[in-house]
Amino acid sequence: MPQIRAIVLDSNVFGKSALPNAKTISQWAEACWQHDAELWISEVVVHELAQHAVEAHERARDAYDAHRRAMEKWGIKADGPMSTITTHDVSSAIKAAGAVVVALEGEDARDALLDQVLVRGAGQRKSGVKTGAADSAWVRSVVARNDGDTDGLIVVTGDIHALEGTCAELGVELPRHARNLGKLRHLLEESEVATEPWLSLFAGWVQDYFVNSPHGRSSGTPGEDLESLADLGYSNWWDLPGLPEDDYEPWEQQAVTVSNVQSAEILDDVEHDHWSESLNARIELQVEVEEQYARQDPSGHSVEYTVRTYPARVRGTVQAFVDGESIDFDGLLEDIEFLDVDSADVDFRPL
Repeated sequence: MPQIRAIVLDSNVFGKSALPNAKTISQWAEACWQHDAELWISEVVVHELAQHAVEAHERARDAYDAHRRAMEKWGIKADGPMSTITTHDVSSAIKAAGAVVVALEGEDARDALLDQVLVRGAGQRKSGVKTGAADSAWVRSVVARNDGDTDGLIVVTGDIHALEGTCAELGVELPRHARNLGKLRHLLEESEVATEPWLSLFAGWVQDYFVNSPHGRSSGTPGEDLESLADLGYSNWWDLPGLPEDDYEPWEQQAVTVSNVQSAEILDDVEHDHWSESLNARIELQVEVEEQYARQDPSGHSVEYTVRTYPARVRGTVQAFVDGESIDFDGLLEDIEFLDVDSADVDFRPL
């Protein structure tokens, strides 16, 4: 599942009256920003919210003016008339709260109007009247903003019919969606401890990936050996004493490889990050290490080789991405720590 690129809000997210809430917009825009995502509201939706707000303000102003005149009849001095607001004022406030206003391009507007006229996609008849152009328009605009597909979007709308119809008309996958922001409250938390089935999925994957598949150099499965996964060079993995020396050429290290991963243990809670749909934890790998050395023989005419092997432990943080009911791993261990090796376990032998 891809990283969330944007959360998209429909007007009905703000209740039956569809009046904008700058505090809600700001809260979700901040949450998106903290996770390298954005909060999108189509300009069609922004205009709708703004118009509703202006109408509500005008009703309140008329009621206030009537009450102010009544106060004057009572002989009580009233404050001046309530100021007016415009749709531009409301639109500017929505932008200032942190929303990215997604523009509606001409071709999308034309197609949205045709959806209503031809009763296709989001278009439908209600009491004999064709509707749906606005719904089609905002869906089309956010799909266009997302490079013509729906990957990485979470659309929050109470009108699933319009979303499904327009996506079908566009020939794109239905995006992840929720009927209200309450369904997404978990995204306001950084992460949470993984529960079933994610915990079992991650534990099984760690065993399969690191233990049940061979991980020697050039093993080719599952695509990277442990040295590459940890982004390591071969020198100084473990600070061991040098090899026995003679009166001639010293041994030179040629390579260090992990010849076998014997076990993998999850050391702490597995964290489930909903924004990246990833699972991560610190793990410890029990491995067998092989160090290869070479030097000139005493005659200087040929090369001698030797190898030493020993068990060791590697700790690191692994992050894997949930893809449906499986895990997709991009091949990286971070925060690597090499635990001390018992010198009594080191086996040194010539080749």
